[in-house]
Amino acid sequence: MFGSFQQMQADTAMIYLYTEEGMFVYEIIDNLDVTDEKYFRTVYSKVDFDSLREAIAEHTGKELAGDHLLTLSTCNGNDARRHLFICSEVGEYDK
Repeated sequence: MFGSFQQMQADTAMIYLYTEEGMFVYEIIDNLDVTDEKYFRTVYSKVDFDSLREAIAEHTGKELAGDHLLTLSTCNGNDARRHLFICSEVGEYDK
């Protein structure tokens, strides 16, 4: 179902997230297979978030904008690994 995601270029896609609070725009900044637990958390301390921000910047050469990440996770046929899209919030969508 998500096989074509692996063909997506991380620097060419935007995600539009619709919520009750509004519509938010995220840029896909990383596209990777991981086993590291730090990528699967939903809440981070400031120190841990800064560490994740540095790891992503080192891996991608891109700085994260804002204080929110959106992580889309799919299986890849291996129970120990996940394919992730790490997305950085660009801002609220303004019509």
